[in-house]
Amino acid sequence: MEATGTDAPPERRLSLLLLVVAAHQRMGQLVERELAADGVAASDYALLSLVGARGPARLTEVAGELGMPLTTASDAVRRLEGRGHAARVPNPVDGRSVLVALTQAGDAEWRRGWPALRRIDEQLSGALGEPDVVRHGLEQLAGRKRDDRRGAVRRDGDPRRSVGAELARHRRASVPAVRRRRAPGRRRVSAAMR
Repeated sequence: MEATGTDAPPERRLSLLLLVVAAHQRMGQLVERELAADGVAASDYALLSLVGARGPARLTEVAGELGMPLTTASDAVRRLEGRGHAARVPNPVDGRSVLVALTQAGDAEWRRGWPALRRIDEQLSGALGEPDVVRHGLEQLAGRKRDDRRGAVRRDGDPRRSVGAELARHRRASVPAVRRRRAPGRRRVSAAMR
């Protein structure tokens, strides 16, 4: 059968991945617009908000929770420190590490953004038919992503290894082993001691 010029093209649905990417872009624009309406800088506000909500945290925890590389989180903390919104403080539990904490100015900036966050949350709740279902799905994705980065067995107890662990195993198997020489005077440290 020959198509005519009046035939409508078949309906094409965007993939779930493209829908998530588009939603991410729109959310970034919405957050910037709403925070700007209250005079709050959107730059690094997610990190500011996470530390404000959770309290002082190690940089690795912040990076993992926000799904960003450690170097990106470190750069964001440096910018917040430069604006006087964050500080690195000694970890009272482990003296070898530091925690990212909000300063008084950072806490005030975080709180100034609350009205914008409420407006965004209301818009999202109104647009989503079942916000709890979406929340559950996003939490599942966030948990799976953290597990993939760690190379851990998935949280749901499935004995199959995560995608990240499988990729790492495949890389190790396909790359010839190279022996590394220890610097003189250095002893080998087991993984359990690190």
